[in-house]
Amino acid sequence: MEGTTRLANHVKRAIENQHIPVVIGGDHSSAIGTWAGAVSALNAQQNLGLIWLDAHLDAHTNETAHQGKWGGWWHGQPVSALLGYGLPELQNVGGSAPKISPQHMSIIGVHSFEQGEEEFIKRHNIRVYYLDEVEKRGFKAVYEEALQRATSGTKGFGVTIDLDCFDPQEAPGVGAAENKGLRAAEVLPIIQSVARHPSFKALEIAEFNPHKDENGKTRALLEKIIENVFAEPAR
Repeated sequence: MEGTTRLANHVKRAIENQHIPVVIGGDHSSAIGTWAGAVSALNAQQNLGLIWLDAHLDAHTNETAHQGKWGGWWHGQPVSALLGYGLPELQNVGGSAPKISPQHMSIIGVHSFEQGEEEFIKRHNIRVYYLDEVEKRGFKAVYEEALQRATSGTKGFGVTIDLDCFDPQEAPGVGAAENKGLRAAEVLPIIQSVARHPSFKALEIAEFNPHKDENGKTRALLEKIIENVFAEPAR
């Protein structure tokens, strides 16, 4: 896991130097490094909030990873690794495990997952807002709840967005596209100016695959996410 370790070190240095890092990557296993680095910089072991937007749970362990649609032993495990489960080489990137507490994590937009992941989520009481709940209640309502969980008694929080959480018509350039998802028109106004929150520490955008993009749609959405997160508050 050299890449995630190097990423953890870069994020750690950025936060220690009073910057807000923006991590843009492919596979969402980058989250292991991004949030390990943030936790280390803030001395916030199990005390960092995390809002995670994704079509998938990313909560396999090594014992259930074979259930994954796309194979591989590591890309489906960032959630479990950050919570301190699975292989030691994943858990201990950037410092000893666990990094995140389930009470401070929320996953929004999920609608594709395997049995092993669902069992892990239920066993560890992680709050998941499945896509049908988001569609019923609205993104604003579930995001506000997730933000409360992420900021209640923590030393800071971050947002990690897997681009496959969006409708594939809006974000075709991803590694693991599904057949539906969140709508950017609903998400972008809600995350606007989140970087101005005094407890906000980092932004991560994962799963961008330019080789699968169509007419630059996904790249444009990625840019809009960053613009909205760092926008000046409306007056």
